[in-house]
Amino acid sequence: MQALIGPKYYYSSDIFLKEKRNRELWIYVGLLSDFEYENDYKAFEYFDIPIVVQKFKKELKAFQNICSHRFSKIQKTGCGNRAFFCPYHGWAYNSKGVPVGIPKKPLFDLNKECLSKLKLKEYELNICGNLVFVNLGSKLTLPEYLGKEVFDLIQNFEITQNNKIDINEYEIKANWKLIVENTLEAYHVQLVHENTFNNLKLKGNNFKLDSTSSVWYADSELIEKKRIQKLFENRQFKTDNYIHILLFPNTLISTYKGHSYNISQIFPLSEKNTLFKSEVYIGPAEEGLLLDTYKTSLIDFNRQVFIEDKEICEDIQKVIQYSDQMGILSDEEKRVEYFQQNYLKIFDESN
Repeated sequence: MQALIGPKYYYSSDIFLKEKRNRELWIYVGLLSDFEYENDYKAFEYFDIPIVVQKFKKELKAFQNICSHRFSKIQKTGCGNRAFFCPYHGWAYNSKGVPVGIPKKPLFDLNKECLSKLKLKEYELNICGNLVFVNLGSKLTLPEYLGKEVFDLIQNFEITQNNKIDINEYEIKANWKLIVENTLEAYHVQLVHENTFNNLKLKGNNFKLDSTSSVWYADSELIEKKRIQKLFENRQFKTDNYIHILLFPNTLISTYKGHSYNISQIFPLSEKNTLFKSEVYIGPAEEGLLLDTYKTSLIDFNRQVFIEDKEICEDIQKVIQYSDQMGILSDEEKRVEYFQQNYLKIFDESN
């Protein structure tokens, strides 16, 4: 099958600007357990939009991370625990996004109506299992957007802040779509990941395509040692598969039999630069030396796989502008085609 988007989509600055204007999306922002205490927050940028998710007592809210007074970021670091006030002049906001603490307030001519107009832009927020999502403009509910199978699936994933064992973040000199599409097919695994990911011996084209999401349920021919099976026998989520999910457009979640989980986020910076963030979690397991060894091996494995992917994507970015071909896809790359279908539906203004 022929690819649906050609080389220009991976290097054109005009196309990148169009992508920034189309935001009918739900975006994964973090785990519910990231917001355990009052004033816990996470801040990030998606296509340059600064967004903050903040815990107010028992309430979780999402706002545009720009002070109404003189436009400073309210929360300047990626995460932490801090009251919701601007570090520039000290304006403080309540859980409705309305300024309620203004230093030298008598110097401003602000009545109740004026204050309500200074309310921060708020985003709809929803939760699936332990995953928190923010709606940037989709007309669909979160279950509709993710698809019922994916929504039901990730509700059962045992991913918590306490089980995080690694965080990995770096810039990749490649278009964000190249990086997403690279993760959606195993056709490259035998060569690019010959001594890493290929050792899992995954096989099969059992794909589930639903709404904006896609899933790969892969069988593994790797014979697992009995002591490893015993290590994770008390986990609640059990599967014989390696499961890989795209939460369109920029979040990837995978699990190997419920033993471990990876959440990767791909943030577009420009038409040729992308911020890659990866978090590795261990499933519920019996503590001890064997688990420590497993964790170390898992961290090394994931980091090496992502470095291999980084190198191939950067190599492609260097030459793709010179190609006059559209590209072609095999049955094994069906999820790439589905990603491109959703991309054209949401991001391409001509569709």
